[in-house]
Amino acid sequence: MKNKFKKTDLFKFGKIDVNKTVPTTAWDYKNLENYSASRKYQKDLFKVSESNLTQGIKAIAEDRKEIKLKLNKPLLQIALRSNPFFRYSNLKEYAPSITSMQTFIESKDFLGDLEISVTIPKEMDISDIRPKLKLSVLNDYLSKLETKIKNNYLKVKGTPIFEGIKLSELIDDYVVEVNKVNRDVTDLDDQKRPKNMGQHDWYIYDKAIVNGLERDLIDLINNMMEDLQNKYDEVYLIRNERKIKFREINGVRGFVPDFLLYLKDNEYTYQVFVEPKGQHLLLNDKWKEQFMLSLNERDDIEVLAENDDVRLLGLCFYSDDSAKRKEFKE
Repeated sequence: MKNKFKKTDLFKFGKIDVNKTVPTTAWDYKNLENYSASRKYQKDLFKVSESNLTQGIKAIAEDRKEIKLKLNKPLLQIALRSNPFFRYSNLKEYAPSITSMQTFIESKDFLGDLEISVTIPKEMDISDIRPKLKLSVLNDYLSKLETKIKNNYLKVKGTPIFEGIKLSELIDDYVVEVNKVNRDVTDLDDQKRPKNMGQHDWYIYDKAIVNGLERDLIDLINNMMEDLQNKYDEVYLIRNERKIKFREINGVRGFVPDFLLYLKDNEYTYQVFVEPKGQHLLLNDKWKEQFMLSLNERDDIEVLAENDDVRLLGLCFYSDDSAKRKEFKE
């Protein structure tokens, strides 16, 4: 962090408004959707490659068909018993609305409408899928369901009430081991690289450790900086290294925006949420964008502050999708 920024009133006395949380209840987890889980699952079977090494010919079975598996209750019970997570005494801790394993198995809110399908080569028949293989597919689904439930069960949910936390408690110097974070990243645009920001007072760190899309965003804001500084008395872009976390309003999902844009004029202080998002993640993370944009429209947003001069604003994703990028700029 730049020493110059540490001397500012923003760092010494400023606050970041984060929404408060309240305990969840059993009614917040009354179906699989509350865990972002699905009752539908598909798995590819018998995808075998055969190579004729002498002739150098490789044939892969491409013609496939989808078959919905018929699952009976005894098979489902066997699969559930083989996974310790789904023992009732443990499952009840994550699914407080269920009253028995029978409820979990038969209720349409949970596994009652479970649809498991497989794809197999067209020349094969459903009779080729033996009970042992069905059980294996079912175990795969339950393993993924376990992960969903564990990751999405939280004992608190977000509220529309925001409370200021001292900025100096949420941001600090940080270190990024570039080689480590790039180890499994094959796309060059997704790899993190340092960008020198020492000459830009509006960026609070000496360097920005960013991927290609984040670098583009910073360049865009830099191009807009003259206009921003003419309009506002203070302009700072804050990189959020997972310290500032928000919670979905009336939901349990957490959101850590990559950047916060701090703006101040003679009337208001603006806290603007900014999130770069690759095109391949737009759909999966749509709820985060909806959270940000809802801040501009909700009537129930309340900021607990000494005065009424704080405004929370959300922008659409900044993306490599041309339409989204145009929307963001506008």
